[in-house]
Amino acid sequence: MVKNTLTLRAARELERGGMENVLIGPTAVAFGYGDVSAVAKTLIAYIASARSPLIIHGAMMDGSILSAEQVRGLALLPPREELLARLIGQMQAPIAGLVNVLSAPLRNLAYVLQRIADQGGAQREATTPVPAQGPGEKPLSGDGG
Repeated sequence: MVKNTLTLRAARELERGGMENVLIGPTAVAFGYGDVSAVAKTLIAYIASARSPLIIHGAMMDGSILSAEQVRGLALLPPREELLARLIGQMQAPIAGLVNVLSAPLRNLAYVLQRIADQGGAQREATTPVPAQGPGEKPLSGDGG
């Protein structure tokens, strides 16, 4: 718990204006470092689980004043690691698409060559070639010709 007048005086000395809209009535201040949404998530979870009458009027983050709705929005954000993973996935998607497009002609050529090879093997099995006869040789057929 903090005194609003002392908090406002400290904010003015630190050149952090706009705190007048946040410091309304009895005030508690929570500090957090690192994950910006951790404090908001913790406070929202506490208020919900304890069925507390606490009201979030706003917050200050990196010198900017946030409204109560913005604080609730922060609480709904996924964890930092998940956001970074999504960002990296979005950055990799165009590169993966480019690799797929560039490799498609070679892949299609390999499919065509494989089909030609498969069809050639099927045709050889269907029509067994008859060896060519030289002069004076008897045919291989059973008619004695």
